[in-house]
Amino acid sequence: MIDIETLKILNAVAEFRSFTAASENLSIPKSTISRKIKNLEEETGIKIFIRNTRKINITRAGSILIRKSQSIIDEYCLFVNFTKDMLMIPEGNIKILAPSEFNIGILNSFVSQFCCRYPKINIESSVHIFDNSEIDNLDFDVLFSIEGVNIDENLICRNLSKFQRRLVATPKYLKQSKFQDTIEQLFEMTLIMSNKKAWNLYSDNKEIKISPKKQIIITDSMRFALNLSLKNTGIASLPAMFVDSYIKSGELVEVLSSWKLKEDTIKIIYPSRSYTNFSSRIFIEEFLIFYNENLDE
Repeated sequence: MIDIETLKILNAVAEFRSFTAASENLSIPKSTISRKIKNLEEETGIKIFIRNTRKINITRAGSILIRKSQSIIDEYCLFVNFTKDMLMIPEGNIKILAPSEFNIGILNSFVSQFCCRYPKINIESSVHIFDNSEIDNLDFDVLFSIEGVNIDENLICRNLSKFQRRLVATPKYLKQSKFQDTIEQLFEMTLIMSNKKAWNLYSDNKEIKISPKKQIIITDSMRFALNLSLKNTGIASLPAMFVDSYIKSGELVEVLSSWKLKEDTIKIIYPSRSYTNFSSRIFIEEFLIFYNENLDE
């Protein structure tokens, strides 16, 4: 039976191209090295090494087997470290950056439960306002983002879910502005936007870019944008999850419903495993489970 020790021996022989050097590196008798490799070749039916008096060469099939064994060893080491981590008592600080609305919503519920389970972990949560050029200067363990970001090789970015935006306004604002639900009129409305980028609207095979000609209000807070739209200020672009209840109650109306904005993606960003502390890893792993379980609620 092939075990992890055999795979480690296989990789050592491949690395040093020498049974003697592998024996010295692993502190295992050379006879054991030879026997393990011979048994592996017999069990798999694959000739891995070609031996001669001067050096060891690796066969083509052997190279494939060695690459696969390396990934198995890596996974095994991660598993061993994870089981060791499970015996530890998580403690320390976790710095979280997230949009304010994400803090109020699902993150709020998760952190409440998480802190009860791990009373020795301190949470520091802040609202983030940044663009791509600033992310390298941010101090965080976990970052949630709705806008697209550029990350370096030391960060991991995972998509959580997509969400649809809607264009909404109050019936009073639409009546006062004499809005007839046409694309042409949209250019002349007060638009409440999350940034200075134009809105790209899609309908069937058509696409149109909306760059406001009149008044614009730019805010990074969806909550503020929602409140502005509820106070008859203008037409806002907001996530469906924030406005559907207001549309249902009649407080807001979806405008140009036959046109759609491009879906946005909620992302979670964190340092790669070699840079992530134990408490943060626990937080991330448990949050991903929690998020997936509550995604449709």
